[in-house]
Amino acid sequence: GYIDGWCSAHMIYKVDGRYRMRCIALLRVLLGVAFADEGRAVWVKPHHITSARAVDELIRNLKRANIKLIFVCVKDPRGRIIWQSKQFSDAVHPDFRRFDGLRVLLQLAHKAKIRVHAWFCCLTESPQSPVVKKHPEWVQRNPDNQPTTSETAQNNRKYSIVWMCPARRPGYVDQYLIPMMVELLEKYPVDGIHYDYLRYPGDVAPDRYCFCDWCTQHIFRHAHMFYKNFPDREFAPQEPLLPRPAANWIKDYTMRPPTKIWENAPTTVKAEFLLRRSTLWRKPSPEETLNPCDMDFFFYTYRCDAIKRLLEEAHKAAIKVRADIIFSATVLKNPVLAARFCGQKWTDFLHLLDFVCPSLYRSYFPNSSFNDYLIMLSEYVEMENYWAGGNCHIYCGISVKDLYREERREVERLAALLNLSADKAQQKKALDRLALLSGKDLSSFLSKVRKAFSAFSERLKACSPQLFNEFENCFATLQKAAKKGGKTKATLRKLQHLTEVLLNKPPENFYPAEKLTKTIKALRKAGAEGIALFCVSSIARFKLWNALAKSFKQPSELPHIAKPVHAPSTQVLRLLYLREKELAQTAGKNRQLSSELASAKTKISALDHKVDELTRQIGERDEALRKLKDAIKKAEKEVNDLEASLQKETEAKERLGQRIEELEKELAAKERKERELQTQLNTFRNEADLLEKQNKSTRKELRDYYQKVIETERRFESQRYYERLRLVIAFGVAVIAFAVALIATMLKRKSG
Repeated sequence: GYIDGWCSAHMIYKVDGRYRMRCIALLRVLLGVAFADEGRAVWVKPHHITSARAVDELIRNLKRANIKLIFVCVKDPRGRIIWQSKQFSDAVHPDFRRFDGLRVLLQLAHKAKIRVHAWFCCLTESPQSPVVKKHPEWVQRNPDNQPTTSETAQNNRKYSIVWMCPARRPGYVDQYLIPMMVELLEKYPVDGIHYDYLRYPGDVAPDRYCFCDWCTQHIFRHAHMFYKNFPDREFAPQEPLLPRPAANWIKDYTMRPPTKIWENAPTTVKAEFLLRRSTLWRKPSPEETLNPCDMDFFFYTYRCDAIKRLLEEAHKAAIKVRADIIFSATVLKNPVLAARFCGQKWTDFLHLLDFVCPSLYRSYFPNSSFNDYLIMLSEYVEMENYWAGGNCHIYCGISVKDLYREERREVERLAALLNLSADKAQQKKALDRLALLSGKDLSSFLSKVRKAFSAFSERLKACSPQLFNEFENCFATLQKAAKKGGKTKATLRKLQHLTEVLLNKPPENFYPAEKLTKTIKALRKAGAEGIALFCVSSIARFKLWNALAKSFKQPSELPHIAKPVHAPSTQVLRLLYLREKELAQTAGKNRQLSSELASAKTKISALDHKVDELTRQIGERDEALRKLKDAIKKAEKEVNDLEASLQKETEAKERLGQRIEELEKELAAKERKERELQTQLNTFRNEADLLEKQNKSTRKELRDYYQKVIETERRFESQRYYERLRLVIAFGVAVIAFAVALIATMLKRKSG
């Protein structure tokens, strides 16, 4: 509206129509708002949709930032899913067993015209995952027959996820992953499938996976490295037949040892053979030119083929359920290196995807300054477009967290000094140790903390003076305790808390929004077609929604929807050409038929006049016949009415006779019933007289018994009286005897 008003004010609408739209488009570019088809997407982790309130807040932020596409994690790296699944109920995330967050998200997102793609972490599971426990044979294995949990990750951490073999059939892909995708598409109206972890574990062990029993057996079939009809014969050249040794490959010699030897060899030997041996010569040669170690080439291409086949099978299964589904994938930024180190040659399967999101994360580039990263990022945007070759849309993936490497490290240094840890028990022990510091030790510790704090103190003071003052108060308290002594535990605990606030809930602008803004500008300048931000957690944590709203001020359309890029294959073009040729031949026949049709229409017109005359005559006859038929119908109706009334009278008489018979039967039954009741009444009277006689006899017996009871009580009462009297007399005699004995004793003492 602003541009249209400006154009009107400056008389641009008076320009000829051919140039007016060009002028307006040029103005849009100059004003920096020409992003009508800029793709904008974010990744959303499950904890952002665990309640209706959280989903509503997410949608409001996305609308404010003009983001129309989200990748919501429906299967996380530990194999937990977030939808209400019946087939995979044991894999449902605990937070989503009662609350269907995905359905709520889809309802609110579609209402806001935001597309939702289901983000699958394809080939990873937890060691405790039900599918890993049920099918350990589906797990990727290294030459020592160990899973990826045996590897060591960055900072000497234990690698915590299990990678599943993408090549085995039947296996994890066709028996578990694809059925999972199909169930989701059948139950939920998601707009697309977004693949992630679509590779081998190249981040920890590029050359060690997969050497499971299935892969070591089938890798040779993939490249036809042996003849199945001659499983125990070797076809290897004993000496070069052509001057250049490598040229002898054309003979298609077998590369695998005989079946008996290969199947009995340990996995470590098989891995060594696949990664270190020559394609043509089995035995080492003194001349390196005769024995290049190139067998690993087939190992790497085998892995690339396994990933591509996974995608092809998933694509076929998905479009059978939903033909309009959109496909995308997160891929590593360099398809050449990714093919070598993790089997992800994504340029080979672009025809199966609508767009890809190369991971242009800062952590995936050489360590350098932020400005250097932007320069390298711009160069890589050009390379991504070159590799895609116009066959697929590119949404450049940016890790928001990695943009703030310097700022995070500044706070992390302070956190390390204060011994902040995810383990609260360990953190408490560290706090107790720090609380024991005093004097010079405390002063030395405080100087280190102040030095770490000074790296970001000015930035903190500018964005949150209150938080800055709280830090300074803690430092002053510790300084006082170092000089005069005193307890420091409460102050140290508060210092830990303030640092945790900076790590998890920092004030706005503590992490400068300019970095995100500059990154977006650099991507646009380099010609990025779309921007995908990883992830909502980092955007919310660093409070960057306002910055995104400014950067994405103008609404845009998703390029993969507005401009499909997939070109038709040669076979499709051939079919279209043949169809066009058939249509041309049909057009010639149609012209001939048109002339014949015109002459036929003239003849038909003459016939129509004759038909009209005959129709008029026939109409008059038809009118007479119609009147006659009406009279006949009227007579037939009267006859039918008389027959119907007669039939009704007959039926009424029959019903009356039946009713009389029923009443007579009921009367006879009542008489029988009365006789039976009279007989029963007489019987009851006789029984009553008999009971009356028995009652009188019983009363007499009760009176006699009562008299006997009274007499018995009287006798017992007299007996009790005499017994009490005897007891009293006996007691009196005993007392007298005791008194006499006592007197006698006293007299003896006196006389003595």
